[in-house]
Amino acid sequence: MEFCSQIAKADNATLYGTVSDKSQVWALVEYSGKWPKGATKSGASLPGALFQWIEAQRDAISGFRPILIKRKTVTDTKSVFIAIPGPTDAKLYQFQISSYEELSSLDINTILAGGGETQRLLDEQVVLVCTNGLHDNCCSMFGLPVYDAFEKDTSLNVWQSSHIGGHRYAATAAVFPSGVYYGYLAPSAVVSVGKDIDTKQIALQYYRGRSFQPAVVNAADYFLRNVLSLTADAAVKLSNHEADDAVHLVTFLVADQLHQIEVETVQVESVLASCDGPAKSGQQFKFVAHHQG
Repeated sequence: MEFCSQIAKADNATLYGTVSDKSQVWALVEYSGKWPKGATKSGASLPGALFQWIEAQRDAISGFRPILIKRKTVTDTKSVFIAIPGPTDAKLYQFQISSYEELSSLDINTILAGGGETQRLLDEQVVLVCTNGLHDNCCSMFGLPVYDAFEKDTSLNVWQSSHIGGHRYAATAAVFPSGVYYGYLAPSAVVSVGKDIDTKQIALQYYRGRSFQPAVVNAADYFLRNVLSLTADAAVKLSNHEADDAVHLVTFLVADQLHQIEVETVQVESVLASCDGPAKSGQQFKFVAHHQG
C-alpha cells in the first residue's frame, strides 16, 4: 500500500504555503482514550463533560480550535494548554485538572481580555506531533516514530496530538504559541529541528508556515527567508498583502527594511490529500521576484 505522504514526497509536493488556519484560540486538552476521525466533534467518543465544554467554547469563542493531546504515560492529573498564536504577543497558558468537570471553571474569554491567569502563563513552547492514525494512516505510521524521537532525544515539551491538518505531509508537527507548522519530519531530523525550536529558529527545510497566516503569505514568508537566509522566528513581520488574480504581492518588514515577495498561485489538477480519499484539485505557489525597499 502506498501512503499519501509517500506519494506527496515522491511527487515533490512542496511544504511551503500548506498551512492556512483561521483558528485564533487553541485548546490542547489531554485525553488518553482513542481518537477516531473527527474526535473533537463526536460526543460518542469523548467523556461528556469534555465534549460539552468543547461545544460551549465553539459557541462562545470565535476561531476556537480544540486539539486532543496525550503521552504514553498516564497520570492522575490532566494537562490543558490554551494557546493564542499571532504575529505579536503570542501566549501559552497551562492548567492542571483532575477531572473534565473542572473545565467549566476555565474562563477563556477572561484570558483573551487580558485579565487573570497570569500565573498560568508559560515561558516555554509546546510541540505537537500528529499521531491520529484513525484520521489517516500516515499520521500514526510516520508520526509515532517522530514523537518517540522528540521524547527521547530532546528536552522539549512534546505531545502526541489529534488531527492538526496536512496528513499528506506527515509526519507533521505544530509549535505553540508561535503557530509554526512543520512537515515531512523523520526521526533522523528531530535533533536538528528540536534545536531550532528550542532556540526559536525555523527549520526551513520542513517549514509549512504559521497557523494564523493565509497560505500564500506563508509561501511568501518561506521564499523571503530562503532568499535572505533568515531562520530567526521573529525576523520576518508581515506588513501588507495585495492580490491581482493569481499574482500576490506580499510585503514584510525585516530589520526596519521593507521586502516585497511576488508570488504566483498555480493550480494542481490531481492531489491525493489522504490515504483513503479521492484525488482532488489543489494549489501550489511559485516564487516570481523579490524587491527590497
